[in-house]
Amino acid sequence: METKAKEVILSAQDIGKRERGKSERKRRIIQAARDVFLERGYDEATTREIAIRAEVAIGTLFVYAAEKRDLLFLVLNDDLDLMVERALDSISSDQPLLAQVLSIYEQYFHYLFRNVKLGRFALREMAYYTSYPAAQTQQAVQLRSRSTRVQKAVANLIARAQNRGQIASKTDADLLASILRSVYAAEIRRWMNTETPDLREGIARLAVLFTAVFEGFGYQLQPGEVRTARRGSAAASRGTLRKT
Repeated sequence: METKAKEVILSAQDIGKRERGKSERKRRIIQAARDVFLERGYDEATTREIAIRAEVAIGTLFVYAAEKRDLLFLVLNDDLDLMVERALDSISSDQPLLAQVLSIYEQYFHYLFRNVKLGRFALREMAYYTSYPAAQTQQAVQLRSRSTRVQKAVANLIARAQNRGQIASKTDADLLASILRSVYAAEIRRWMNTETPDLREGIARLAVLFTAVFEGFGYQLQPGEVRTARRGSAAASRGTLRKT
């Protein structure tokens, strides 16, 4: 019995050591990929250089990412998953619907404002990332799962507002949420393609667009929401806000 107990303990220690090794290799690969993409640019970066920087064999690199595009999203995915988790957890039931939805999507603006160069690479490559066979890689699945989670959360908020009679449209909440997602996706691409993305201008303009969409849904804006939208509209039209 004592020998078996020792074997169990040693086995658990071995597993823990292997997991720590995997975690450390992943950390080095992510850091190396981030550094190479920022230094070389996405097009000039190579998986070979990233593997050398990470001090892993090229075969080991492909265990964590199937291709260069996968490496790019490996750099971003865990951060964005954590960002979304925090955004969804922080939604307050006391907030009006427009503020709730904006509080989710504006977090992407904050994140990409801090990671403009990588964000531009990601937005460009994302167009090719949802087609086969790339769509089946681990990182692509993680990206789609996060997008689905956000859209479902927004759909749930809309469905509750419909049940309370706050939204006149009887259209399925999932479809309404997908409209908001499409507006956000188009707007964040426009914003990221500006020479110097302005965080406050980007969020203010998104608020204006979402306000127009919600009005189309037959949503009755609360007084505070109207004031916020007006401030955002003025800021967006002037285009004079700068980075903070």
